[in-house]
Amino acid sequence: MNASLTVEQIETAAGFAALKPDWNRLADRAPPPRLFLRHEWFDAALAWHGDEGTALRLLVLRRDGIPIAIAPFMAQRQRRHGLQVRSLRFLAVPDTQACGLVAAPDDLPMAASALLAHLGRTRDWDLLDLHHLPADGPSHAALAEAARRHGLHLGRGAGATNHLIDCRAGWATYYATRSRRLKKGNNLVANRLRKRFQRIEVVRHRDFPDPAALERCLEQTIRISAGSWKHETGLSLDHPAPGRFIQRLSRLAAAEGWLSIWLLYLDERAVAMEYQLVHDGRVHALRSDFLPLDEGLSPGAYLNQQVIRTLCEERCTCYAMGPGDNAYKLHWSNAGAPLERLQIHNRTAAGRWLAAVEGGLKPLARRVRDACRGKTGS
Repeated sequence: MNASLTVEQIETAAGFAALKPDWNRLADRAPPPRLFLRHEWFDAALAWHGDEGTALRLLVLRRDGIPIAIAPFMAQRQRRHGLQVRSLRFLAVPDTQACGLVAAPDDLPMAASALLAHLGRTRDWDLLDLHHLPADGPSHAALAEAARRHGLHLGRGAGATNHLIDCRAGWATYYATRSRRLKKGNNLVANRLRKRFQRIEVVRHRDFPDPAALERCLEQTIRISAGSWKHETGLSLDHPAPGRFIQRLSRLAAAEGWLSIWLLYLDERAVAMEYQLVHDGRVHALRSDFLPLDEGLSPGAYLNQQVIRTLCEERCTCYAMGPGDNAYKLHWSNAGAPLERLQIHNRTAAGRWLAAVEGGLKPLARRVRDACRGKTGS
């Protein structure tokens, strides 16, 4: 490594907090969606992982003492193919829409090479397992090339797609591109709600004059999430880890002016919500939940249409619906940002075994299985 380049490893919350000015200076130079590279986002993610046995493993690349790149990693132990594996992963949560190295695009190739060279000289990790990388993003390309340059085994895997809506054409132009089936369904939902309820109101909360106002809005948001079907998954906002995350994120985002919470009221009762962050003209939908009502009533679908209509009327740059091929997203969006997963294996015994299994033995076993099924079916 160049004598002017050094790598610092940070493993404490205090060390993470001290990085905030330099971190956001670098994040603001990154390509969109840079919101998910800002210090505030990782601060909230750290709150989620507070009791999961996750250890911070931030790597800071400095040139002449000044940070020029940050790898927002955490260390975890997991069992894979019968082995206890020491993995490094992005400090991410289920709500993360994108991730990568925090650096200016021009610095990424050099930074990825320096960071992987540093990691390649250590033996305290087996697998670098990186999710949420935009497939066409500079971090993805830089990390893949650096792994090849340093002789580290590289595996790839497709991730989810972050579905997007370009709202700049306006509502009428955009809605004209939607299917007749979607429009018919939206009309049916609206008519059923009007027949059942005297008052239907959609409220967007953007201004929180004091902590009490934010807390009142959050209470309704969390109550709806707790009563939704997601409660059984353990990911609803009333569970400890998601609860810590959303409380921390809401305070930080409200202070920055990013927070936007939509609530649908039916006869004064809040029954559906969408939790968003707004940054750089882009609206990121992180959570969308609704309470179960009588059969045929779809408050979530109604709120979704009202949100998209308003954002199109305001001609926001982009509405990001979040990763996942949910049916309702596919009805509304024809475009998306594909995400990929990179797996980089260390030269440890466990790392070499994983590389052999996942890079050769596992695909071979899959081909043999498929061939046997083909013979059976013939």
